[in-house]
Amino acid sequence: MQGELAEILGALELPPHALARWLDDLEEFCRAHGGEPRYRDLLALIADCRAAQR
Repeated sequence: MQGELAEILGALELPPHALARWLDDLEEFCRAHGGEPRYRDLLALIADCRAAQR
């Protein structure tokens, strides 16, 4: 799945620092508006996206 995520993230055509910032902002929103109980799946996807960036 990481290979597919890496391909999808690459299609966004964002510089690595901008993609990292976008993921940071998205995670921050999730944690501020319900955290794990509400956004468990999205937070897991964000973590997978971060792993695929490496």
